[in-house]
Parts: sequence; C-alpha cells; structure tokens
Amino acid sequence: MGDEDEELLKALDAVNAGKSPREVAIELYGADEVAENWYSDGGLRAKTRRRIAKAVRLMKGGYRKLAARQ
Repeated sequence: MGDEDEELLKALDAVNAGKSPREVAIELYGADEVAENWYSDGGLRAKTRRRIAKAVRLMKGGYRKLAARQ
C-alpha cells in the first residue's frame, strides 16, 4: 500500500468518526503543519478536502480500483 492509499484510509476513518476536515488534516499531517498552514484558501486545506472526497468515493465502490492495484 502506498502513502496516498494510507492517507485515504486514515481520512476515511476520521470522517466516519465524525471529525472535521481540520481534525482530519491534523491526523494526516500533524498539528504543527496544520497550525502553520491551515487558512481559508490554503493548499493544505484544499489537499485535505481532495483526500476526503477521494476517500468517500472509494468507500462508495471505488475501493475495487484500489484492490486491483495490489
């Protein structure tokens, strides 16, 4: 499993646990990174939103593509 795949699974677990996008980012990238780089139009925030969206797509059936890569 690659780094991105691991991030996606962590993001999905966090979202399913009811965590906010900022809390997801803290789990993925660490509290210090989020404290320094989390702002309304920031790249880290956008990257986290993309990770969450992709993780949800995987949950809704896209996981078959992930499994096929293994």
